[in-house]
Amino acid sequence: MSVHNAGFQGHFPPETLATLDLPAALYNADVFEWYGRMNALKGGMAHSDVVVTVSPSHAESCARRKGGSGCTIDSPGWAIGWWGS
Repeated sequence: MSVHNAGFQGHFPPETLATLDLPAALYNADVFEWYGRMNALKGGMAHSDVVVTVSPSHAESCARRKGGSGCTIDSPGWAIGWWGS
C-alpha cells in the first residue's frame, strides 16, 4: 500500500462496511474500527504486507506511535514493514 498523505484517512460511519459488501467481522480494533468510526486507511494498512511512503522520513514519521504524521493508527498485533521511496 502507498501512503501519500496520512491526513486523509477516510473516516466513515460503521455501516459503510455493509454498503461496501464487506463482512461485519472486519469492524474491529485490528482492522477498520477507529474510535467508533470506520477508517479506510487503517483497514488497508491492516491488509498490507508493506506500506510505502513518499520518502524515508515520511515512513519514519508514519511508523512513530507518538508525534507522527497521522499514521499512528496501528494495532498491537500488526507487523507492517514500512518503506520510504
